[in-house]
Amino acid sequence: MRFLPPPPLVSAMQQMGANIEIARKRRRWTEAMMAERVGVSRQTYSKIESGDPSVSWGAVASALFVLQMTDQVSQLAAPENDPVGMHLSEEDLPMRVRRPSKRGR
Repeated sequence: MRFLPPPPLVSAMQQMGANIEIARKRRRWTEAMMAERVGVSRQTYSKIESGDPSVSWGAVASALFVLQMTDQVSQLAAPENDPVGMHLSEEDLPMRVRRPSKRGR
């Protein structure tokens, strides 16, 4: 059975592939040149640009590395970019903070 990601994820993957394609074209590189630099076949590289979910994460990350976009990869799941997680951790904050008791020292 083939994994089918949810539609919003498919859309995001297709957008990332389109962004990679634009970055490649700005550098005036062919798909074959990019595939060679990434270390994948031209067919696999074409799948990266189409946002195909069957392409390995390593191949996509390598394409971003070749385009010198690695800093963006490291920010994908950065804690400061996680509004849901930040909201949940704020819910766990105490209502009030007290000084430690003298007995506890």
